[in-house]
Amino acid sequence: MIFFHGGGWVVGDLDTHDAICRKLVNNSKFDLIAVDYSLAPESPFPKAVEQGIQTLKWLSNAYKEIKVDLNKIIVCGDSAG
Repeated sequence: MIFFHGGGWVVGDLDTHDAICRKLVNNSKFDLIAVDYSLAPESPFPKAVEQGIQTLKWLSNAYKEIKVDLNKIIVCGDSAG
């Protein structure tokens, strides 16, 4: 599971969404990768979207090393995520 936190691209981070990520992992059969993307206004749109794409590209190269089945990927988030 790849999780993008909410916050309207302006607020939020791994710490603010730690509890929901833990709940998702504890209530599912998935491991979770939480993406800590850059926030606006310092990093204006579409920077966060580009970083999401970079995360997927990274996963397509690192999946064997981190033992991920590419046929079982879920991309999710809340709000802007």
